[in-house]
Amino acid sequence: MNIVTEALPHLAHLENPHTGEIINYNPTKTLIQNAELAVNMISSVNDIVKPKTILEIGFNRGSSALLFLLFTNAKLYSIDIVTIQKSLDYLFSVFGDRFCFKQANSQNLDYTEFTAVDLVFIDGDHSFHGMLKDTQTAIAMKTKYILFDDYEHPDHGKDLKQIISSFKNLKVVKNYFNQCLCEVVYN
Repeated sequence: MNIVTEALPHLAHLENPHTGEIINYNPTKTLIQNAELAVNMISSVNDIVKPKTILEIGFNRGSSALLFLLFTNAKLYSIDIVTIQKSLDYLFSVFGDRFCFKQANSQNLDYTEFTAVDLVFIDGDHSFHGMLKDTQTAIAMKTKYILFDDYEHPDHGKDLKQIISSFKNLKVVKNYFNQCLCEVVYN
């Protein structure tokens, strides 16, 4: 079984408020093609970062959480302002202690409980201020890498690129379909 067909059966167990996408949905591609893009991105990020712990800001329905749990060995902490109980129940049942969820707003969360996070995935508040604050928080946490979602998004990709370029210690490692992996360089 290839890794994409391994991921697809799990999607049926997640709440699906959108169109069946797996991280991102490109309407010019099939579900399988979108899944391939997403799985390849997660695999590449895993090869580069080799995370032991991941903090995901913005859980939504849990498709990115699912991929992180399937294709890394990391412990995943997810936060979101809403809970999608069907998705949470499924991920807890399959991945147990490797998955933790906290209902919270990333803009006013005390991050001191998240120590030694190797990768922060920012996919929460997509306003300029929200993305900026999440980036500042990730850097303050001394994370090694930040993966940004919606890097090419027509509504907020430009803001995200401006935010990334405003931090001199963020070094773009690789751009993916609609994500951008940055290394955080500390002096």
